[in-house]
Amino acid sequence: MKIGVIVQTRLTSTRLPEKVLLPLPANSKTTALDQVIKRLKACNNIDEIIIATTINKCDEKVVEAAELNGVKWFRGDEHDVLSRFYYAAIENQLEVVVRVTSDCPLIDPAIIDDTIAIFNEGDWDYIFNFNSYPHGFAVEVFTFKALEKTFNEATKKIDREAVALYMEEHPDKFKVKEIFAPEKYQNHRLRVTLDTKDDYILLCQVYDYLYREDQIIKIEEILSLFEKKPWLYEINSSVRQKSAFNSLKEEVVEAIKILELQDLDRAAEYFKSKLSEV
Repeated sequence: MKIGVIVQTRLTSTRLPEKVLLPLPANSKTTALDQVIKRLKACNNIDEIIIATTINKCDEKVVEAAELNGVKWFRGDEHDVLSRFYYAAIENQLEVVVRVTSDCPLIDPAIIDDTIAIFNEGDWDYIFNFNSYPHGFAVEVFTFKALEKTFNEATKKIDREAVALYMEEHPDKFKVKEIFAPEKYQNHRLRVTLDTKDDYILLCQVYDYLYREDQIIKIEEILSLFEKKPWLYEINSSVRQKSAFNSLKEEVVEAIKILELQDLDRAAEYFKSKLSEV
């Protein structure tokens, strides 16, 4: 049984264009996409890695990155991601498809391997883990037969973009299983995906603290880091950071909270002393 991971990748992201080619660690020659591929190569249960990008001219850079990393690539429709997966699977004669996205440069190979193992132990068409693991560790696994059925039947735009959403929403047609993270991994505050500039800043911080060139950063290390340095949550906490404040005083109060989370007590005390002046 041939198992291949297909990584959907494009450079035309509206929120952060060419995000997967950003250096990670910062100021290095290694990109976020390189880090994803490095983690996939560390998996034990994968036979093939395919970078599935688009036919857009700008995505020639993605093809170059795949070739530099020694993995396969496929080019297809930008918006019909389902068709991209289907034809990539056919071209590579896959019997089982693992789906990950290129915006998860901290994805843990052990979680991928465990998900595939659970899939292989049962008679499943589709399994997924993205509701209970932190953002950035999502894995989906499905049979080629399920992919083909979805390709032939799914007509809604959202189904063509989300690839396996049709399987998830039709348990009458597919044998579906949701995998739940161990309690120690369940942390819905944690977001280590790459969609925005704030996400990138956070990922650079995590790499700065934990990166070792010859090792893979594990989910346990990431969770431990955030437990020790809870101020990291604030970097890409969009609700808090992008709140509309009615006055300078409200902004200073919020800044004091963040300084205290970072254990910058002297700076926090300084701004507290200035509160009466703003």
